[in-house]
Amino acid sequence: MGKLDNRVAIVTGAAQGIGKASADKLAEEGATVVGADIQAGATKQVDVSSEEDVKRLETILRLQRDEFLPLRVIRQELASPASRERKRRRALDAEEGELDLDELCERAGIDARLAGELEDFGLLSPQSDGGAKRYSELEADIAAACGRLAHYGIAPRHLRSFRTAADREAGLVEQIVGPALRSRNPERRRAGTEDLEALAALTAELSQLLSWRALRRVAST
Repeated sequence: MGKLDNRVAIVTGAAQGIGKASADKLAEEGATVVGADIQAGATKQVDVSSEEDVKRLETILRLQRDEFLPLRVIRQELASPASRERKRRRALDAEEGELDLDELCERAGIDARLAGELEDFGLLSPQSDGGAKRYSELEADIAAACGRLAHYGIAPRHLRSFRTAADREAGLVEQIVGPALRSRNPERRRAGTEDLEALAALTAELSQLLSWRALRRVAST
């Protein structure tokens, strides 16, 4: 194993000279090297005029920096049908499109059986429209995450604790910002929404850090 396993290195001017030598050395140490150069011969040519390629590269770096994900998991994230359209940071009051069951399954990369199990255990909460079930884009993202976990043998029944913890966090935040959100004063409601979004980010960060600490203990045993 190299010193830089599971790391991504970006090298500009990687087609020749010092840039190429640096890219080769980083690769020898185990890093995944992305070389950008206007000339051919870079370790991996990146068309910087392509917005899609730039966003993909930004996603890789952000997932490593902010979520500590290994490259194998990042590849799964990028390959997920839902990830192509998903916005990982969405406004709490944003309007989202509605999906039927077939659209949900296609977007999340799961089958109807798994979708049914996720509903049974409260992980999906569709709305009823004239007897037909309708799912939000957020529900599709949740289904996609559960589908990836299912590949590791983690069934919906094992995930009820995540839903319970999320409900408890939401209840705690509601106690703090609920009065402002229900206020008749527009400015106070706006301030309440801002506080809600800030608290949502902080509670998510805390949950992630606590999970990461616990998983480090698992890794060290």
